[in-house]
Amino acid sequence: MKKCEDVALALGGKTFIDEVYEENLKQRKIILNQQIDENIIETVTMQILKWNTEDIEKAKEDRTPIKLYINSVGGDVFNGLNLCDVIKNSITPIYGIVMGYAYSMGGVIFLSTHKKYMFESSSLLIHDGNTSVSGSAGKVKDLQKFYEKIDDKLKNIIIDNSNITSEEYDENYDRELYLLADECKKKGICDYIIGQDCPMEDVL
Repeated sequence: MKKCEDVALALGGKTFIDEVYEENLKQRKIILNQQIDENIIETVTMQILKWNTEDIEKAKEDRTPIKLYINSVGGDVFNGLNLCDVIKNSITPIYGIVMGYAYSMGGVIFLSTHKKYMFESSSLLIHDGNTSVSGSAGKVKDLQKFYEKIDDKLKNIIIDNSNITSEEYDENYDRELYLLADECKKKGICDYIIGQDCPMEDVL
Protein backbone atom coordinates (compact mmCIF):
# COMPACT_ATOMS: atom_id res chain seq x y z
CA MET A 1 0.00 0.00 0.00
CA LYS A 2 2.82 2.38 0.92
CA LYS A 3 4.60 1.69 -2.40
CA CYS A 4 1.41 2.41 -4.36
CA GLU A 5 1.01 5.73 -2.50
CA ASP A 6 4.62 6.68 -3.24
CA VAL A 7 4.07 5.98 -6.95
CA ALA A 8 0.86 8.02 -6.95
CA LEU A 9 2.61 10.98 -5.33
CA ALA A 10 5.54 10.73 -7.74
CA LEU A 11 3.10 10.89 -10.66
CA GLY A 12 1.38 13.92 -9.15
CA GLY A 13 -1.68 11.90 -8.18
CA LYS A 14 -3.57 11.54 -4.93
CA THR A 15 -3.19 8.84 -2.34
CA PHE A 16 -6.17 7.02 -0.87
CA ILE A 17 -5.69 9.02 2.34
CA ASP A 18 -5.77 12.27 0.36
CA GLU A 19 -9.03 11.24 -1.30
CA VAL A 20 -10.62 10.26 2.02
CA TYR A 21 -9.53 13.58 3.55
CA GLU A 22 -11.01 15.60 0.69
CA GLU A 23 -14.26 13.59 0.77
CA ASN A 24 -14.57 14.15 4.51
CA LEU A 25 -14.16 17.90 4.10
CA LYS A 26 -16.90 17.95 1.47
CA GLN A 27 -19.18 16.36 4.07
CA ARG A 28 -18.01 18.74 6.83
CA LYS A 29 -16.16 16.01 8.70
CA ILE A 30 -12.96 16.83 10.58
CA ILE A 31 -10.65 14.19 12.05
CA LEU A 32 -8.68 15.32 15.11
CA ASN A 33 -6.39 12.32 15.37
CA GLN A 34 -3.22 13.81 16.78
CA GLN A 35 -1.75 15.69 19.69
CA ILE A 36 -3.17 19.17 20.17
CA ASP A 37 -0.66 21.72 18.86
CA GLU A 38 -0.50 24.76 16.59
CA ASN A 39 -1.41 22.62 13.57
CA ILE A 40 -5.05 22.41 14.68
CA ILE A 41 -5.47 26.04 13.63
CA GLU A 42 -5.04 24.94 10.00
CA THR A 43 -6.67 21.50 10.21
CA VAL A 44 -9.63 22.24 12.49
CA THR A 45 -10.14 25.87 13.48
CA MET A 46 -9.93 27.36 9.99
CA GLN A 47 -12.35 24.76 8.62
CA ILE A 48 -14.93 25.71 11.25
CA LEU A 49 -14.49 29.40 10.41
CA LYS A 50 -14.78 28.62 6.69
CA TRP A 51 -18.07 26.76 7.05
CA ASN A 52 -19.51 29.44 9.32
CA THR A 53 -18.63 31.97 6.62
CA GLU A 54 -20.41 29.85 4.00
CA ASP A 55 -23.48 29.62 6.27
CA ILE A 56 -23.61 33.27 7.26
CA GLU A 57 -26.93 33.89 5.47
CA LYS A 58 -28.55 30.72 6.84
CA ALA A 59 -30.54 30.26 10.03
CA LYS A 60 -28.96 27.92 12.58
CA GLU A 61 -31.53 25.18 11.97
CA ASP A 62 -30.82 25.25 8.22
CA ARG A 63 -27.06 24.74 8.57
CA THR A 64 -25.37 21.39 7.89
CA PRO A 65 -23.66 20.33 11.14
CA ILE A 66 -19.90 19.92 11.38
CA LYS A 67 -18.75 16.53 12.71
CA LEU A 68 -15.54 16.50 14.72
CA TYR A 69 -14.11 12.99 15.19
CA ILE A 70 -11.73 13.03 18.17
CA ASN A 71 -8.96 10.56 18.98
CA SER A 72 -6.37 12.56 20.89
CA VAL A 73 -4.17 12.27 23.98
CA GLY A 74 -4.39 16.06 24.44
CA GLY A 75 -1.58 18.57 24.21
CA ASP A 76 -1.14 22.34 24.13
CA VAL A 77 -3.64 24.15 26.35
CA PHE A 78 -3.53 27.51 24.57
CA ASN A 79 -4.24 26.22 21.06
CA GLY A 80 -6.84 23.92 22.58
CA LEU A 81 -8.61 26.76 24.39
CA ASN A 82 -8.66 28.78 21.18
CA LEU A 83 -10.44 25.89 19.46
CA CYS A 84 -12.88 25.68 22.38
CA ASP A 85 -13.69 29.39 21.91
CA VAL A 86 -14.25 28.88 18.18
CA ILE A 87 -16.53 25.89 18.81
CA LYS A 88 -18.49 27.79 21.48
CA ASN A 89 -19.06 30.72 19.13
CA SER A 90 -19.83 28.63 16.05
CA ILE A 91 -23.45 29.16 15.02
CA THR A 92 -23.16 26.16 12.72
CA PRO A 93 -23.68 23.18 15.07
CA ILE A 94 -20.61 21.09 15.85
CA TYR A 95 -21.03 17.45 16.85
CA GLY A 96 -18.20 15.80 18.76
CA ILE A 97 -17.59 12.06 18.32
CA VAL A 98 -14.99 10.31 20.49
CA MET A 99 -13.44 7.41 18.63
CA GLY A 100 -10.87 5.69 20.90
CA TYR A 101 -10.17 8.37 23.48
CA ALA A 102 -10.32 12.06 24.28
CA TYR A 103 -7.72 12.73 26.96
CA SER A 104 -6.76 15.92 28.74
CA MET A 105 -7.19 18.86 26.29
CA GLY A 106 -8.85 16.48 23.82
CA GLY A 107 -11.57 15.88 26.41
CA VAL A 108 -12.04 19.60 27.05
CA ILE A 109 -12.45 20.19 23.30
CA PHE A 110 -15.03 17.38 23.18
CA LEU A 111 -16.95 18.97 26.07
CA SER A 112 -17.11 22.23 24.10
CA THR A 113 -19.02 20.67 21.18
CA HIS A 114 -22.76 21.20 20.84
CA LYS A 115 -23.82 17.55 20.65
CA LYS A 116 -21.60 14.80 22.05
CA TYR A 117 -21.30 11.13 21.04
CA MET A 118 -19.04 8.33 22.28
CA PHE A 119 -18.62 4.71 21.23
CA GLU A 120 -19.24 2.16 23.98
CA SER A 121 -15.53 1.53 24.59
CA SER A 122 -14.39 5.12 24.19
CA SER A 123 -12.76 6.83 27.16
CA LEU A 124 -12.08 10.33 28.43
CA LEU A 125 -9.53 11.79 30.83
CA ILE A 126 -9.89 14.86 33.03
CA HIS A 127 -6.86 16.03 34.97
CA ASP A 128 -4.83 19.07 35.94
CA GLY A 129 -2.18 20.27 33.51
CA ASN A 130 1.57 19.80 33.73
CA THR A 131 3.61 22.95 34.28
CA SER A 132 7.24 23.74 35.02
CA VAL A 133 8.42 27.28 35.71
CA SER A 134 11.79 28.85 36.38
CA GLY A 135 13.17 32.32 36.85
CA SER A 136 13.20 34.93 39.57
CA ALA A 137 10.74 34.60 42.46
CA GLY A 138 8.65 37.49 41.16
CA LYS A 139 8.42 36.09 37.64
CA VAL A 140 7.52 32.65 38.92
CA LYS A 141 4.71 34.15 41.03
CA ASP A 142 3.38 36.10 38.03
CA LEU A 143 3.46 33.00 35.85
CA GLN A 144 1.77 30.95 38.56
CA LYS A 145 -1.07 33.49 38.76
CA PHE A 146 -1.47 33.31 34.98
CA TYR A 147 -1.66 29.51 35.01
CA GLU A 148 -4.26 29.68 37.78
CA LYS A 149 -6.42 31.76 35.42
CA ILE A 150 -5.97 29.11 32.71
CA ASP A 151 -6.92 26.40 35.21
CA ASP A 152 -10.09 28.36 36.01
CA LYS A 153 -10.97 28.50 32.30
CA LEU A 154 -10.57 24.74 31.96
CA LYS A 155 -12.64 24.14 35.10
CA ASN A 156 -15.44 26.40 33.85
CA ILE A 157 -15.64 24.57 30.50
CA ILE A 158 -15.89 21.23 32.31
CA ILE A 159 -18.54 22.21 34.88
CA ASP A 160 -20.53 24.30 32.37
CA ASN A 161 -20.81 21.39 29.95
CA SER A 162 -21.43 18.48 32.33
CA ASN A 163 -23.08 17.52 35.60
CA ILE A 164 -19.74 17.74 37.41
CA THR A 165 -20.03 20.24 40.25
CA SER A 166 -17.35 22.70 41.28
CA GLU A 167 -16.88 20.74 44.51
CA GLU A 168 -16.46 17.42 42.68
CA TYR A 169 -13.98 18.98 40.28
CA ASP A 170 -11.90 20.38 43.14
CA GLU A 171 -11.93 17.02 44.95
CA ASN A 172 -10.49 15.30 41.87
CA TYR A 173 -8.23 18.17 40.78
CA ASP A 174 -4.92 16.39 41.36
CA ARG A 175 -6.11 12.99 40.15
CA GLU A 176 -6.18 11.20 36.81
CA LEU A 177 -9.94 10.84 36.31
CA TYR A 178 -10.40 8.24 33.54
CA LEU A 179 -14.01 7.69 32.47
CA LEU A 180 -15.61 5.20 30.08
CA ALA A 181 -18.59 6.13 27.93
CA ASP A 182 -21.26 4.97 30.40
CA GLU A 183 -19.62 7.00 33.19
CA CYS A 184 -19.42 10.03 30.91
CA LYS A 185 -23.13 9.66 30.14
CA LYS A 186 -23.98 9.63 33.87
CA LYS A 187 -21.91 12.75 34.43
CA GLY A 188 -23.50 14.57 31.49
CA ILE A 189 -20.21 14.65 29.60
CA CYS A 190 -21.64 12.81 26.60
CA ASP A 191 -25.20 12.91 25.24
CA TYR A 192 -25.32 9.66 23.27
CA ILE A 193 -23.54 6.32 23.41
CA ILE A 194 -23.40 4.93 19.89
CA GLY A 195 -24.97 1.48 19.80
CA GLN A 196 -27.06 2.13 22.91
CA ASP A 197 -28.77 5.49 22.50
CA CYS A 198 -28.45 5.88 18.74
CA PRO A 199 -27.28 3.95 15.67
CA MET A 200 -23.87 4.53 14.15
CA GLU A 201 -25.62 6.08 11.13
CA ASP A 202 -26.23 9.21 13.25
CA VAL A 203 -22.53 10.08 13.17
CA LEU A 204 -21.75 9.10 9.57
